[in-house]
Amino acid sequence: MAYLIRPLTHAFLDKIMPGSREAEVDHLWTNLLGFYFSEQNDYGVLREAYIRARSQSRANVCVCTLHRRTITKVIVVENKRASEAQTGIPPLSSWTHAKQQLQNYMLNIRPRQPQWESHTMFGILGVGKYVKFLQLRAGQNELEYFQDDGMYHLEDEQDSFTIEQKLSRMRNYISARREYTA
Repeated sequence: MAYLIRPLTHAFLDKIMPGSREAEVDHLWTNLLGFYFSEQNDYGVLREAYIRARSQSRANVCVCTLHRRTITKVIVVENKRASEAQTGIPPLSSWTHAKQQLQNYMLNIRPRQPQWESHTMFGILGVGKYVKFLQLRAGQNELEYFQDDGMYHLEDEQDSFTIEQKLSRMRNYISARREYTA
């Protein structure tokens, strides 16, 4: 619920409405993840991060950290705007396409950071004001839902507790596995 009491979060949420640009969703997640994954704790939040060198493919947002003295992407976010026709819950087709795109990005990132390949990477799907959480376990090539297959509304007070819990668990997992020396 902490993010819901922040005026800046509300300002970003207010900009997301049916038909608004995907960039509005990106701005929200860049701000939200910066709150939970702060620079003071050796995290960085990157917007429009290229998934590999000499590629035009970009993840909307990535969270990175230092692991064995190397900048390592540990959370990848794929966002989609709420369609102009969308007044409620996003249709299944919105999630299916975004999930496949996220999986492709994560599968391309993982082999380029061997320092983290024995650990889980996390994924976040944002469609408008709705979110799902996923993970790509070490040695796996298919995304799976992180803890449950729930879809959460960012402005719902009850959902906000679950969203915060998931972000905290991701942060705890990553923080426990970071190594600062090579």
